[in-house]
This record gives sequence, C-alpha cells and structure tokens, in this order.
Amino acid sequence: MTDGERNKILIVDDELPNLQSFKATFRRIYNVYTAQSAEEGFNILLEEPDICVVVSDHKMPVKTGVEFLEDLKNLYPEMIRIVLTGYADLESTRDAINKASVYRFLNKPWNEADLAGTLASAVELFQTRAQLKKNREELENAYAELSRFVYSASHDLRAPLVSVMGLIHLAKQDPAFPKDDAYMPLIEQSIMKLDVFVKNIVDYYQNKERSNKPTIVDIEAILNEVFEALEFYRQREGIKRETEIDIQSPIVCDEFRLRVILNNLVSNAIKYQRKDETNKKIFVTIKADADSLVISVEDNGIGIKAGSLNSLFEMFYRATNQESGSGIGLYIVKDAIHKLNGTVNVESEFGKGSKFTVMIPNQKEQ
Repeated sequence: MTDGERNKILIVDDELPNLQSFKATFRRIYNVYTAQSAEEGFNILLEEPDICVVVSDHKMPVKTGVEFLEDLKNLYPEMIRIVLTGYADLESTRDAINKASVYRFLNKPWNEADLAGTLASAVELFQTRAQLKKNREELENAYAELSRFVYSASHDLRAPLVSVMGLIHLAKQDPAFPKDDAYMPLIEQSIMKLDVFVKNIVDYYQNKERSNKPTIVDIEAILNEVFEALEFYRQREGIKRETEIDIQSPIVCDEFRLRVILNNLVSNAIKYQRKDETNKKIFVTIKADADSLVISVEDNGIGIKAGSLNSLFEMFYRATNQESGSGIGLYIVKDAIHKLNGTVNVESEFGKGSKFTVMIPNQKEQ
C-alpha cells in the first residue's frame, strides 16, 4: 500500500518519546502525523483536512486533550476522536463524553494490541460514515433530479390537455356536432381524468418544495374559482351547492396550499356522489376568527367504509373504484394541512355521505 492510499492518523502528545513510539509502531499501516501541542495539531489539520482519526493525550499544558478534541469536534465533526490518559477522573471522563464525543479512552502506557484494534475500528467507522454520507448525497441528488423531471414533464403535459379539453368544448357547441355522438363524452372523460392526475403531480411537487408564503386571502373568491374550474365535470350536473361563510377576521394563510386543499375536497365531493341520488348536494362551511380558519366540506355521496378511514390519506390508497382516481389527492391534502400546522378530521357513513373538517391556525399578517 502506497502512502497516498493509507489512512491518515494524527497523534497529539507533549511527550516526544510517546510520539516517536506511536509513529514507529504504526507508520507501515497508516500515514502518521505527530504534534506536541493542540496548536501544532490544528496547524497540521489545516494542511491535512482528510485525517480520519485523531488521538490526543489528555494532560497537556495550555490546552488539555479534551479541550482540543472539543474544538476539533466543532471544526471537523466527521473525524474520529480518541483520548489517551494515565490520569482519568470522573470530571475529565464526563467532559470527554459530553463535550468532545470521544470514540474511546485508552490508558497510558498503551497496550499495543488494544491500540491497534481501536485504531482499525476507528478507521472503519470513519470510512463507513463517509460512504453513507456519499450514498445519501447521491440519493438526494438523484431524487431531486427525478422530482424536477416529473414536475417539468407534468407541467408541460397540462398545456396540450387543456387545449384538447377546450377544443372538445367548442366542438360540442357547434350546431353541426352530432348530439348523439357516443365517443366524444368518453374522450372528454378520459382527458379530464388524465388532467386531474397530472395536476395532482404538479401540486404534490409544489407543495413539497415551496415554503409557506402567508398573505391575506379572499377565501370566498378562491372557493368560487374552484367550483368554476370543476364546471365541466360530468358528475357536476344536478349537484346543488350550499355555502355558509362567516369571516370575523382577515384570513392570513398560504394561498397555494389553501387552494389545493379546497380543490381536492370539493372535487372529491363531486366525483363520489351517488348515481341514484335525486337530491345531490355539497355543503361548504367556512368560519374564521383571529385564531383559526375552519373549513368543512360535506356531501351526501357514497360515503366511506369504516375500514378505509385509517388509510384514507395514504399515498395511492383508493377507498372505492367508482372513479379511477390517482390515489394521491388526499395525501397531498393532508401534507398541505400539515405544512400549515393544521388538522383534518373525517366523518363518514357508507352509503350516506362524508364530511371533511379542516382546522388551520390563522397566521399573523407578515
């Protein structure tokens, strides 16, 4: 093994014979650096920052070994720290553990076999931590690249989907369009489902990446925009909308996340209506005071089975096959609520409907 391939070890001891003995013993295994004081040790570290193990005598003038290793912990936290001492007491032991986070205590004069084993395990620990750090960084970079790709692809997909939906709407308004066409509604339905899935991916990415940006929001305007955006849902026909809004104080919240929450809850209330219900309705209540914002979205749709309630907000979980959704809408809702320090509660009876209640702290105006 060449010098460039050997792991580097620094020993700090004010007694020169100890340094000479240590170097003579381990110079064939490691690149050994020696220093007779903490100051000299730091100077070596400035030139050799890739040293992986530092061994220090405790009883040294000017600065003790524990004090040196404590400073070292703050500057080079990844290095493995070992104390050599022939005068261990309770206080120095406590300081070494609590302040310097040492890996091992070794007695002076040291036992060569014990010291060799300790150095080998310390080097292995350093290498394992370094490899784990490298793997974590590579994984984080790969995940970030994948997230950016998925977001970019999903964002770009929405433009042509919206264009196709607009063209279908225009075609249906054309007097020459056959009223009994059986294929156009199926095409429209498939495109709308794909658009919802793509939008959920975009919302998921933005909710995960962006920080909260609280502003004063007009929640009634947001609610109207949500209903208007869902105007062309085929299930929307015949659904009665009821709202009750009581705003006693300005609402300060992250508008993007508030819009995501309302959009998903209202769209679910529309999608999961009972087909045989003659009096379909959605009841939205919004109450706000200086402390909190409470939103309730209630429907008289198909409801949720009791066994599904605990899994309702898990990613890709679908409680029913009535609609072929993505299974991530409610996951995004819960994550958005969590980022707003809020809570969500679900009440549902299968076959009779569901009620989602969201409580979000009213943030102070920035």
